[in-house]
Amino acid sequence: IRRDMGGIHNVVLLLLALARVGNSRDECKDAFLHGRGAQGYPEHVKGLNQTERYGSIVACGNQTVLVTRKVSGVDRAGHDTYVNLVRFREGSYIFGYPAELGGLSLLSHNMAQDCLENGTLVVYGGQDETGKMALRYRQDRGIRRATAHIGAQITRPDQLRFSPGPIVLSGNPSDTKCVERRSKFPHCQFDGLLSLVRLNGKLLLYARANAVSEVNRAEPKMFNGIGGRWSQVARSSDEGLTWEPFRLISIAGVGIAAENNVYFVTVSRTFNHGVGAHQLVALFPAILKGAGGVFMATSNDGYHFSQPIRIMTSEIIQQRTPDHPISARDLPGGKVEVIIQHNVKLAKVATRKRTFLCRYELEGDWSQEPRRQRLRRLHRHRNRKRGKPGVRSRSSTLG
Repeated sequence: IRRDMGGIHNVVLLLLALARVGNSRDECKDAFLHGRGAQGYPEHVKGLNQTERYGSIVACGNQTVLVTRKVSGVDRAGHDTYVNLVRFREGSYIFGYPAELGGLSLLSHNMAQDCLENGTLVVYGGQDETGKMALRYRQDRGIRRATAHIGAQITRPDQLRFSPGPIVLSGNPSDTKCVERRSKFPHCQFDGLLSLVRLNGKLLLYARANAVSEVNRAEPKMFNGIGGRWSQVARSSDEGLTWEPFRLISIAGVGIAAENNVYFVTVSRTFNHGVGAHQLVALFPAILKGAGGVFMATSNDGYHFSQPIRIMTSEIIQQRTPDHPISARDLPGGKVEVIIQHNVKLAKVATRKRTFLCRYELEGDWSQEPRRQRLRRLHRHRNRKRGKPGVRSRSSTLG
């Protein structure tokens, strides 16, 4: 009887979720991959706060875990302080009420998560505020690692007990080769969301690289002083205890420039049915060549990514966008499910729009262009070699 009641309870919650997110799907946006549309479906996240962002989802032990960051207050200097919230999935479309992750304030700004085979949840996070900001954040000296075990006895997020660990990646460019080109920061600040993924037995960690200095931002008013964000990646062979130096990623057809702003990347491993092997899919909120949206690119090695495809358009607000991808995973039939948070509250931007999550099921091979689009690209290339004007493509692929 209890099982039946539990099932009825989840159905009721699902119906409430659908009603809450704007009478079905109206508030979810349209997503596209190679010209194929994907309707959005709401994810019900209990107790979702307007200031929550930087979400990540991982299956670990017997739970599916959602971690986000929430603004918890303001310090004496008027800067936001943060706390991480963790939720467990309660049903196919439902995440339960959150619990705060205590004792992890130094990891809170940009936390990412991973899961070991034995059910150990591993989180990474932390900034390096060495230099001008050192008086405010005396202990912020790099990315730290913390662990908690999710066994059968863990049924609620407030039962998690983390063991904080040491700094595993400092922001000192001399030590880690990380990239920070803003003059105010002698060390890499790591001021954007981290992302973790496994590939070929290695652990890859992606962090923000502020790759354009102030003197190279030709129009600082236009870019609000925050253009030129990019991503860098470090690799570990021993479950994140030690790391190889950071390297900037490359994205085909897109250069590092003030007018290009890759806010963060969230990288997932998916199966490429075209070649019968796993590959990495990077989703990122960005402004590339004046186009704002959620973009997708693929990689076989974690360093070099394909020409990006815009799968969703987004409003541009002070060189940022309010649609943030959270995760991607394989579905049966060659589909890929993408979860995106909409109406993200951006720093120093006033809004009354309620934030919410939607899932999208995209069809098609992530790594292949449609035949017509590929022919257009080849035609443009031939015409350029012959000195003839190219044919403009209506595709959302950049290049």
